[in-house]
Amino acid sequence: MRFFSLLLFSILLVGFPFAASAQKPSTPVPSTKAAADFLGAVAEGKYTNDFFEFNLEFPAEWTVVDQETSGATVKIGTDFLKGKDERSNRALEASTKSEVVLFHLARKPIGSIGNCSFMIAVLKQPSAHVLPTMVAEATKSMFVNSPNLKIVKDTRTGTVGRQKVAMVDYELSAGEQKVSILYYVAIVKGYSFSFSLTFSNEEDRKALEQIRDSMVFALK
Repeated sequence: MRFFSLLLFSILLVGFPFAASAQKPSTPVPSTKAAADFLGAVAEGKYTNDFFEFNLEFPAEWTVVDQETSGATVKIGTDFLKGKDERSNRALEASTKSEVVLFHLARKPIGSIGNCSFMIAVLKQPSAHVLPTMVAEATKSMFVNSPNLKIVKDTRTGTVGRQKVAMVDYELSAGEQKVSILYYVAIVKGYSFSFSLTFSNEEDRKALEQIRDSMVFALK
């Protein structure tokens, strides 16, 4: 059961804001058709998002996690990542209330032992000048006091689907149990666009990397 819990906690590593303060804007979800474009759609092993202008492919037999379940797992995991710094703890709680999960995919239904996941979340940023590296560093600063999390590979830059990203590799642990998290963030249309690959073995890593590598952004 502890291993299952680690997988839940690790999906918190998406969507945390650059400006983790009271002045950061919320992330409103548009209504009607605009909402459908913003949240995206799944069909036949493909996720398409017209608002953020990207798509990806995934194995059709994997589980697409609904919004309610995604929200519940984030709430469950918040306390696990808290440290002794109350300011960081408050920022962590505020962040999880502001992000919007666009897409959450798991190899097995949530609750299964030995699972892995791919998750995308967005957060409206306070300035058009925010860079992916700023978001990655701000995310890292909120977790620096967590005794359960360590940085395996520090902030660096690259591209995914032709989109510029910053990335950090983490490891989440409790006792002998360890889970790896590959965290990526881009800035798309004024939003931090964060996604994470969470796994505990090489087979799952390769499967998640194939999903990541299928991502295509319609850059202009």
